[in-house]
Amino acid sequence: TKRIMEKCLLYFYTLKKKLNLFDHTYTASSILFFRLWYVQGLPSNLLTCIHISQAILVTACKSMENNRPLETYVKATCEFLFQIMPNLKQKYNMDKLKWEVRDKLIENEKRILCIFGFDLNIDNPKEIIEDLFSGFYRYNRDYDLPQDFMKIFPKILQEAKNFIIQAVTQPISLLCDGNTFIV
Repeated sequence: TKRIMEKCLLYFYTLKKKLNLFDHTYTASSILFFRLWYVQGLPSNLLTCIHISQAILVTACKSMENNRPLETYVKATCEFLFQIMPNLKQKYNMDKLKWEVRDKLIENEKRILCIFGFDLNIDNPKEIIEDLFSGFYRYNRDYDLPQDFMKIFPKILQEAKNFIIQAVTQPISLLCDGNTFIV
């Protein structure tokens, strides 16, 4: 299970880079993935798990940013699958794999929505920390704050942001909502 989980998280990261997705989408994908793992467990088959991860990624994209054409996800997923599972090239050519990946995406997207009861509300910790940053700078601009506070507080915020970015990709992110997680 750990190896499969690592491959799925690598899938999210690879597609984030390849499709130029927002950090918030990557975070949302990770949170939804861990929710699924917590609620239902992960399939023991890597290919099945990647198909489910693709549906999670597409769902996260729809809720966090502008959605891309379906073929964009399908092509990137096929390339990722051929990269991590070279033996697939013996079983599939690219066109056949694209059709299977597309069909599984549609099937699993419906499945994901039903598993989560159509509840895709995510208190994304990254959005909350960005609100804190912008609030601090607006407050800083409008009010005269002590110099020692002005010097140290941005460093504290940066450390908090770094921690959150690392922690939301771990199962610990399941334990609480985004507001509690930040506090």
